[in-house]
Amino acid sequence: MSEQQKLDFLNQLIAASSGDESEFKHFWGPTDVKYFGSTNRCISFHQPIDRDSAAVICSQLWELDSLSTDQITLILNTEGGDVDSSFAIYDCIKGLSSPVVIVATGLVASGGLIVLSAGDYRISTENCLFFYHQPIISGFEILSTDQMKSLDNLYSYYQVKMDDLLKAKTKMPKKDWATFFEGTTSYYFSPEQALKYGFIDTINVPKKKKVKISKKEDKNDK
Repeated sequence: MSEQQKLDFLNQLIAASSGDESEFKHFWGPTDVKYFGSTNRCISFHQPIDRDSAAVICSQLWELDSLSTDQITLILNTEGGDVDSSFAIYDCIKGLSSPVVIVATGLVASGGLIVLSAGDYRISTENCLFFYHQPIISGFEILSTDQMKSLDNLYSYYQVKMDDLLKAKTKMPKKDWATFFEGTTSYYFSPEQALKYGFIDTINVPKKKKVKISKKEDKNDK
């Protein structure tokens, strides 16, 4: 932070402490995350999926839903994570009264595809990357043969559950599922492919903006 930024920050603190918060609330710190929150009904999820992150996003979704049944927008950028936490977020979104628009950006992988499937409308940015692989189950320590068999059953259960959900939501032709996803341990695909397969409803391609640059007059030319 520069000396001028530090000075501006102190001035804003002084204004806030004196009761004048009109300018302070618009001040941005170097690491502040802006825009997201109850005012815009927009939530950011830029992190792996685990119990802690699932608890946070579910609490935010329930809070917004309790305030209003207007549309909620979820910005999704995740490498995925625990399959059980992914289903927890999915169930939360499906249980809301508010419609949820999910915007896939950056990377939507693994359990992120489960979360994406919960959206009432699903949008991808033009450079998002999608990734499918078999489920990950964490937090288990195998201490016996019986436990190993039990974990194998659990893994098979989640594999079938995840695949059935994705097939039902995407309405993907059986031929495409068999070719690209069935038995696949690693498969990356583009927004265009995600649209074809049914993972998303549209791709957001920004329109080219018109920029007018005014050339400053050089005093030496006078």
